[in-house]
Amino acid sequence: MRENKTNTFGLVIYVGEEGYSLVELMVVVAIIGILALGLFTMSRDPIIDVKGRIFNLRSDLNLARGEAVRRNAAVLVEFVMGATDGYNICIDLDASNTCTVADTMIKTVTWDDRIVQYYDVAVAAPAGPDVTASGDADSWPVAVAADKDGVTFPLDNTNQNYVTMLPNGTCLSAGDIYLYAPDSRDDATHLRTPPMALTVSQAGLTQIFRWRPTSGVGGQWAIK
Repeated sequence: MRENKTNTFGLVIYVGEEGYSLVELMVVVAIIGILALGLFTMSRDPIIDVKGRIFNLRSDLNLARGEAVRRNAAVLVEFVMGATDGYNICIDLDASNTCTVADTMIKTVTWDDRIVQYYDVAVAAPAGPDVTASGDADSWPVAVAADKDGVTFPLDNTNQNYVTMLPNGTCLSAGDIYLYAPDSRDDATHLRTPPMALTVSQAGLTQIFRWRPTSGVGGQWAIK
């Protein structure tokens, strides 16, 4: 039995005696459970954390490049390592190659280095890379090179943990940034997921790579 009712807005509402069956309710609950499990599983996947950070970093490098052109001033991207990893973007007014209170800050980003951090290694992990993503001839990591702290600018391994975007849209030096997800030992020789790399050319162009340890002899970098 069904009766029609009209509300104050003139809309007809059908009101019936029959509701949802138990089977229908169980199907809805099951679907919600599957979706929730999928979202939980994705959120727990360490590669999702690394990919999210490296794609955000790529966007912020493009931000720095755009700000350099817009402001007609060099913009510094300083990579910060230590208790927390991350980076600062600023106009380096005091020419110190670090972002300080004397500079014009544009953006500051930090993340929990128990989840994602720079690939700061002295000895390569068994499943980790032994070559650079940019394809240079250096072995990787090199004990005395910037490669071991996860940031290499420029590519001559002079341990420069910053990059400068210029007003003409180019980059002062090419380089690489490597990120990975550590395990509970917080040691880059034990990987929760293979590292990812962001390469930056002097033209200011960026590419993202993922290390695939099972591809080729010892593994290789693959473009994302």
